[in-house]
Amino acid sequence: MEYLYEAIKPTRLYIKRCSHCDLKYFGKYTGLDIEHYKGSGTRWNNHLSKHKANALHIWNSEWYSDKSISRFALKFSRINKIVQDKHWANLKEETGLEGGWDHINDGSDLHIERARIGGKNSAHNIIDKGVKFSTGDERTILLSYKANSIKTQKLIDDPEYKLNYYKKVSDYQKNNNSMKNKCWCVPINCTNKNKEKKVFSIDRIPEGWVSCKDFNQSKKNKKNPVYGKMWIYNTDLKENKYINSTDKIPEGWIKGRKMKF
Repeated sequence: MEYLYEAIKPTRLYIKRCSHCDLKYFGKYTGLDIEHYKGSGTRWNNHLSKHKANALHIWNSEWYSDKSISRFALKFSRINKIVQDKHWANLKEETGLEGGWDHINDGSDLHIERARIGGKNSAHNIIDKGVKFSTGDERTILLSYKANSIKTQKLIDDPEYKLNYYKKVSDYQKNNNSMKNKCWCVPINCTNKNKEKKVFSIDRIPEGWVSCKDFNQSKKNKKNPVYGKMWIYNTDLKENKYINSTDKIPEGWIKGRKMKF
């Protein structure tokens, strides 16, 4: 009787919001405590962890039909553009049926039933309490390989999906980069760049220090014999020559270099 009760549990679609900002996550849940469930998305959980934020529960709905939940979840995902919109943390469209990147199963009714029910307190544990997946386990390695293979194939088959996926990951990494608005710096008279460099805010570089980028450029400039000069040419004289970049261009001459007159 306990198993039958668990087997007819509804599937819930939910929306969570980050307590630190307005970032939201849309997903599905088959457990019992939807209010305290924080969500399973990789980017979503990384974001919460980075900002030490909580997942605020703002909406959920119950579904008993796979066909209905799939239709609603996919429509909601596309209307709200949860993959493209930066205000959502989803890296894929939610269908209400899949788990992780793609639904992986071995074809058995037992596995499909576990995937459908889900949750730590559901029939997953009642059916077979002895099943555990640990790092290095043969079953874990196999499922991980299948998941990565399917994700890789999806990136190959759908160019638009690949573009949106990598753009979203790239934008997230740029916005959450620990070196944002900072740079590596070295003393102006540096002799060993690797040992003397330190990190400073771009707008708070101490006196006597310079960014590594500017330091490298200055070394290149000192080795360049034409640094600080520019080409000019004269069509009447059919001639090119260098002048200092701060000098005024003589009358009859034009900035640039002409190879053929």
